[in-house]
Amino acid sequence: MRRQPVPSRGHATEALARLPEAVLERAESLCVQHGGALYLCALLMTGDEDQAVDAAADGIVHGCQDPAPTGDPADPDVRRELARLVFTDCRNRAPAMDEPQLTAAPSPYDDLVTRLAGVTRPQRDVLALCVYGGHSIEEAASLLGISASSAHHYLAWGLRGLAATGAPRP
Repeated sequence: MRRQPVPSRGHATEALARLPEAVLERAESLCVQHGGALYLCALLMTGDEDQAVDAAADGIVHGCQDPAPTGDPADPDVRRELARLVFTDCRNRAPAMDEPQLTAAPSPYDDLVTRLAGVTRPQRDVLALCVYGGHSIEEAASLLGISASSAHHYLAWGLRGLAATGAPRP
């Protein structure tokens, strides 16, 4: 997947700016390495681009403040942990919309948001955790509180739903 930083918006910029200088370099590295995937993960879960930006930025900020994040930012375990933080943040935010919403301003992600309209909420959650968050089906099932077979089903049908809209497979 092509790396893209988290889109810059008010809350995200403010959250990252509040980090101590000592961890700012790590935050920037995490943004470059994982920001785009975390944003897409949050977008799939919330269906709202503004909330997705905030959740991705907050996940990176919390990941930098955690006393344990000393691993290489390119390590897949780092992405899984950050995706778990983003998932928890998204679940604690206002309930996600059943249908993803486009923002008023044009975004490079509008096409993805439009294609997601045919994918159900549980399918989006599993897609987010497995495809963009780097979690296994079993890990995603555990986070979502569902069986691994249900998670597998949601992932397969979510990918089929995206394919039916002409979307390239993530």
